[in-house]
Amino acid sequence: MENLAASRTPSPALVRKGEGAKPGYWGWLPRCWKFDSPVKQLFESLASRIRGIFLVSLDSAFDTLAYAAGFQLMHGYFITGTDTDVGKTAVTAALARALVADKKRVGVYKPVASGCALNPCGQAISDDAQALWEAAGRPLTLSEVCPQRFLAPLAPPLAAAEEGTAVNEDLLMEGLQPWHAVSDIVLVEGAGGLLSPLSANWNSLDLARALHLTLLVVAANRVGVMHQVLALLHSARALAPEVAIAGIILNHPKPRDERRDPSQRSNRAELAKLLAKQGWELPLYEMEHGQEELLLAPRQ
Repeated sequence: MENLAASRTPSPALVRKGEGAKPGYWGWLPRCWKFDSPVKQLFESLASRIRGIFLVSLDSAFDTLAYAAGFQLMHGYFITGTDTDVGKTAVTAALARALVADKKRVGVYKPVASGCALNPCGQAISDDAQALWEAAGRPLTLSEVCPQRFLAPLAPPLAAAEEGTAVNEDLLMEGLQPWHAVSDIVLVEGAGGLLSPLSANWNSLDLARALHLTLLVVAANRVGVMHQVLALLHSARALAPEVAIAGIILNHPKPRDERRDPSQRSNRAELAKLLAKQGWELPLYEMEHGQEELLLAPRQ
C-alpha cells in the first residue's frame, strides 16, 4: 500500500495569480517595451518564471525553518470531488479504514458541513463527519472532526447565512491543529466540488493549498465523468499549479447497473487513455458501492 504519510506538496502560494503587479510597473521601460509588444511579453514571461523559482525556493526555506522551530507540517490528503453526491465520504472512510488496518493513526477532518440534522440535545450533527469518525476509530471528538455545522442543505456560506451567521474562515484552517499530535496522516474532506464555496472567500482548492495537502479526486463512475474529471484537473492546474494531485478515484455511489448506464464498463479505460493523451500521469482507481476499504497502490 502507498505510504500516504510520505506525500506532501509545496507550501501555499505566497503570491496569487495576478498579485504583485503594481500600477506603473512598466512606466520605466522604453516605449517599445510598453503596452503589449512582443518584447514586453517575453520580458514578463521570463520575469514570471524567475519569480516562480524564487518563491518555490523561499517556500522550501520556510518549511525548513518551521521544522527547526519545532513545528510539524501535517501530512495528508484533501479529498475533493467533481460534484456533490459523488461519494467523497464513502471514499474517505474507506481510505481511513485501510490506513487504520495498516496500523496508522488517522486523523479525519471535515472543515465545514451543511445539511446537518439536530440530535435530541439540539446539536447539529453531520452524518458525513460521523461516518469519518467511526471509520478512523473515533479519534478525538466528533466536534473536532467537524467544528462548523449548519442545518440548511445549501452551500456552507448560504447555510450559515440562514442561521444569521457566517463560516469562520480562520477556523477552517485552525480546526486542523488538534490532529497534529494524534495523527500520522490526516484525511480532509471538502464540501461539494473543488470550486464549491466553503465560505465567503474560500473554496476547497483554496483550503487544500493553504493546508499544504495533496488532492485526491473523487468522481462518480457514470456517463459524463470524463468531461467532469478533465475539467477539474485543468481548473486545478490553472488556478493552483503548486497543489499536487495524487490520483483519481472512480466511485460507484450506487450499485453497478451497466444495462442502464453502459459507460460504467468503459469509463475507466477510456479516461486513462484521455489522461495519458493530455499528459496527466495520474493513478486511476475504482471503488465499488459498499466497498469497506480502499488501498492505494504505490506508483511505479
